[in-house]
Amino acid sequence: MKKKIRQSVNVNAFEDEYAYNDTIWSEDEDDIAEIKKIVSELPDEDRKLILLYAETASLRATSKQLGVSLTITSFEINRIKQVIKDKFYKK
Repeated sequence: MKKKIRQSVNVNAFEDEYAYNDTIWSEDEDDIAEIKKIVSELPDEDRKLILLYAETASLRATSKQLGVSLTITSFEINRIKQVIKDKFYKK
């Protein structure tokens, strides 16, 4: 039986660049404002990861920058996106 090795996503290296910042967003529509609010309320690591992904628009590029597998990156991004969707549509 193979033992699974769990990688963790370490986004601390991107802390300053992806810290919460109101100037990242330029649109001010109601939906965008709600999504901004939801993203700002995410835990720091989740917020930094989703903003990094939004900037690169590529799971492969995001995983490469973080130095973790594409599978781990995909899982974490999808988990965060689901949290955002759940909170957005709950309103």
